[in-house]
Amino acid sequence: MNQQFMKLEVWKRAHLLVLEIYKCAKRLPDSDQEYGIAFDVCQTALQVPAGIARSCAFEEEDEFRECMEETRMALRQVEMQLMVMRDLGHLSSAECDRLLKMGEEVRELLIQRQGRKKAAKP
Repeated sequence: MNQQFMKLEVWKRAHLLVLEIYKCAKRLPDSDQEYGIAFDVCQTALQVPAGIARSCAFEEEDEFRECMEETRMALRQVEMQLMVMRDLGHLSSAECDRLLKMGEEVRELLIQRQGRKKAAKP
């Protein structure tokens, strides 16, 4: 099984973000974990490293670019959900800021990855 994506720094950072989000969500009441914002943010956060892994399968620039765009959109959605969790009192401002900073680092690496893919085309 080809798992080259696991060597990518962007995937490693996105994976760490997911783990941190799950840790935060685990502290919430069961109803929030199963049906509420905690469930939603965890599901959306998983789309980020999954999108990075999926992008490794695309040879065509258009497919790769579309996959990266979907991944960045999922990351934006995670950021919004984290802010809602903060505003509802489920996350402290410091904790939210830390997770948002991690997300921003992932975004910067996604942009770099997309640029490298373009540059690698003949």
